[in-house]
Amino acid sequence: MIKGKDRSKQEAMDMLHKVLQRGDTVYTVLRHVSKSGMQRRIDCYCIGEDRKPFFLSGYISKVLGLRHDYKKGGLVVNGCGMDMGFHIVHSLSSAMFRGPNGEYSHEGTYALKHEWI
Repeated sequence: MIKGKDRSKQEAMDMLHKVLQRGDTVYTVLRHVSKSGMQRRIDCYCIGEDRKPFFLSGYISKVLGLRHDYKKGGLVVNGCGMDMGFHIVHSLSSAMFRGPNGEYSHEGTYALKHEWI
């Protein structure tokens, strides 16, 4: 039996598998950049079956272990010098689409597409 955070993480992963398939696009929105430029807050969405935006950030937060800032909005991501929205989607894809034995899969890492809004 799964307890606590592990159960919450598994429920989030199950929901993400329901709404995201290989080849789907995850859209990111930049909500805030710190004064130093070293921290960003980014929200994530996909387009649901009803052709409306589906908010993914809460689920992604649990799966990737990222803090979700409810005050300013978005997943809190530290660092600079690269596309941090791509980093989130790349990490999510890697977590969702593992190999048959749960190992890293290069194909799985690039299973999801990324676009900024």
